[in-house]
Amino acid sequence: RDDREKLRKLRFVSAGLEAAKQKILMQVKSADHGETMKGVSISDFGAIDEKIGMASDWPIPKPGKGELLVRVHACALAPGDVRTLSGLTDKFQGPKKWPFIPGGDVCGTVVSIHEAEKTFKVGDCVVSRFNTVPHGGLAQYHVVKSKQSELKPASASTVEGAALGSSGMAAMLLAEAAVKPGSRVLVLGGSGGVGTNLVQLAKLKGASFVATTSTAAELMRTLGADRVIDYSTENWWEVAEFAAEKFDVIFDLVGGKQSWRTASKKRVLKRTGVLHPFD
Repeated sequence: RDDREKLRKLRFVSAGLEAAKQKILMQVKSADHGETMKGVSISDFGAIDEKIGMASDWPIPKPGKGELLVRVHACALAPGDVRTLSGLTDKFQGPKKWPFIPGGDVCGTVVSIHEAEKTFKVGDCVVSRFNTVPHGGLAQYHVVKSKQSELKPASASTVEGAALGSSGMAAMLLAEAAVKPGSRVLVLGGSGGVGTNLVQLAKLKGASFVATTSTAAELMRTLGADRVIDYSTENWWEVAEFAAEKFDVIFDLVGGKQSWRTASKKRVLKRTGVLHPFD
């Protein structure tokens, strides 16, 4: 009888501890999430320094089907974000209402999922790229698409993860599409997000020679570039070596039609070669 009484008391204490544990977890969850969050605020198109601010009363979004709510550790910005903030792409990337939170590519920890989510779980650290419109990333929390997210590699930091979201994917697609073993490759604008990945991937794909334009010569050489042209002091189309040994592929990460015209006029691209614009 005494043993049964002790067992009953132990069960009572255990139940009490479990209830206290759940209460604490609920308090922590409430403290972590709350109802509002801090986030960058853009009030209008124009000069970024004049239109940017910070707000602490943004409502924390809720994930729908096929979405994840992540606590943001890092958000990557690129030229595309600058265009969005300038209003140049407002016809298809403009905000639904003002103000809005900029930024799209993020790395963060999943804190909430939809009940139908099968791929990711709470606690996963993911890399997510934006879906058409780069909004919402420069905040404490951000809703991302599950299909556009991947687990962050353990070897990558959260900052590296965020930087790889779109630029790494773009570089991979470009390299897969155009670089073949033995290709001579020129990357215009090699020290940006896409360029730093593309130089490395071109080498991995078997390119025999990779040249790039950049003022960060040391960085580009460490990434595998065989020749770095400092565009501030030298024009890539005037390098005698390139006229003698033409390129199979030129990737234009700077933008504009002028690169194609120049490559054709100066005959640095083979007749069978291709120029891939990407901006």
